[in-house]
Amino acid sequence: MSEARSKLQDPLLGESDDALRLVITWRCLRYYSVISLAAMLCLSISLSWSMHREQAHLWNQHLRPEYAHEPLAKKTVRFFDRYLMARAGLDGPGTFQANIDRVLSPDVAFESVAWGPGGMPLKTAGRDAWTHSGEEKQFRTAFGNTELFTQMLFFGDNEHATTTSYGTLFWGGELFGMQPPKKWIELRVCDFYRVKPDPAGVYGGLILYNFMMIDWADVMHRADRPVLPPAALQEGLVLPPAANDGVPAPYSILAAGRNVAEARAVTEEILTDWVDLGAARSWHPNMTFYGPRGLGLAKGVVDFREHILKPFQAAFANRSLEKEIFTCEGNYCAASGHIRGIHVGSWLGFPKSSKQVRIRFGMHWRIMQGQAVEGWAIFDVPGFFRQLGFDFFASASRGSLQPLTPAD
Repeated sequence: MSEARSKLQDPLLGESDDALRLVITWRCLRYYSVISLAAMLCLSISLSWSMHREQAHLWNQHLRPEYAHEPLAKKTVRFFDRYLMARAGLDGPGTFQANIDRVLSPDVAFESVAWGPGGMPLKTAGRDAWTHSGEEKQFRTAFGNTELFTQMLFFGDNEHATTTSYGTLFWGGELFGMQPPKKWIELRVCDFYRVKPDPAGVYGGLILYNFMMIDWADVMHRADRPVLPPAALQEGLVLPPAANDGVPAPYSILAAGRNVAEARAVTEEILTDWVDLGAARSWHPNMTFYGPRGLGLAKGVVDFREHILKPFQAAFANRSLEKEIFTCEGNYCAASGHIRGIHVGSWLGFPKSSKQVRIRFGMHWRIMQGQAVEGWAIFDVPGFFRQLGFDFFASASRGSLQPLTPAD
């Protein structure tokens, strides 16, 4: 018995055919046992991953019943924004994807000002593209999961919604080729959305389009990389509405009983001031206008007229305005679009170039008794730089105006 065991353990000691067959059989069994164990291990890993994917946590924002009757677009965007503010950068990729799939259409289009090469808009098509290769990925590289956003305005209707907010973020990673300042900064931003009815949505709607614009000149200033000369007015302060309409304003339950037709008409008149030689007649004498970095905060219609409107009207000839999204809820209105004109005078420190330019804007207003009492605005300054032949972010990084490179 000991001799047979010895031969099985080392076939070189065995001399008979029977012993050799036993050894071959034993080795084959050992080989296939290893293969079977490996296969079982792979199957176990696959099943575990599948279970992990199936157990993605679906987030619940636990809204109070007062929000139940918000317009479709507003409640859809509310879920999207609140999920991002609460969980983005914290949830795993499976859970993150499962939750944004509840509010984003598969063919959603994202357009983010200046997130593309040389300060160009970044456009992504499809929710997976936004998650894996678009603005969201670049944002996380620069700011990680350190974000606190304060929404000041949030309103809309069944088809459109808009927000204007400021974020408090730690800029700790590379962004657009710039080394991080490694400090907390404030970031002012506005968003405009289109929403379609769809039973796949968490509230019966899905986001089709999201336009996002940041006040990049203000971000660079706060990061100690100023790109614009100081404005004639105070800069860097932006506040929520001076009204008891909630923050962000307005609560839909309050806006529902207000004169939306009047607000829309006043806003249309205000927009013509940027095109014609308007004198801000639709603004209240004691109005407040929160302009972006480079324009500043106008307190009163005189400041607004002298330091905001007149310089713009003098800087651009043959002006025209195109609205892309225009929405109102109660006495709050907002518009995004473009102002076109020929650059014939100084604006934001740039002397006339005689070039035809197209300036992207996002504006919000609060209307009371037929007049605008507050306004908020952001302009696409990196896009303006680009149209004049300069790279906004390279200029910020190097501390002087940098021309666009051939690659741009």
